[in-house]
Amino acid sequence: MGMRKIGFILVCVISLSACDPMSLMPGAQQKFADQGFKTMIALVELHRIRTGAYPNELTEIRFTGDWDPIYQQFVTYKKLDKGYKLDVKDQKLAKSMVYPRDFWSGLGLAATNVQGYRVDKHELTSESTNGK
Repeated sequence: MGMRKIGFILVCVISLSACDPMSLMPGAQQKFADQGFKTMIALVELHRIRTGAYPNELTEIRFTGDWDPIYQQFVTYKKLDKGYKLDVKDQKLAKSMVYPRDFWSGLGLAATNVQGYRVDKHELTSESTNGK
């Protein structure tokens, strides 16, 4: 009887470990992609403040938290001549992510595949200086 119970538990553990944890929680991929995108923007911008330049690669960023490397799997980063490009790897998720216009203000983010980014930066600058 004890061996059957151990066998059953072993089968359950193996079965559950084969499951994709993202499929068990509805909306988990969207939330992780959103958090990853925002976290990487924050880390890249903080790196620029500390060092005076954007990192050549995300691995150059120092003083990260334990969860930060997890979020890197959801984005791709490329330093540009002026600013940087940060894309969400999953195109479907990128198209579904929308942020308020003010979210984009003051960032060195020059390009992204996130749908809500298509905002004229000059328009944002003039709106913020006019107090709108």
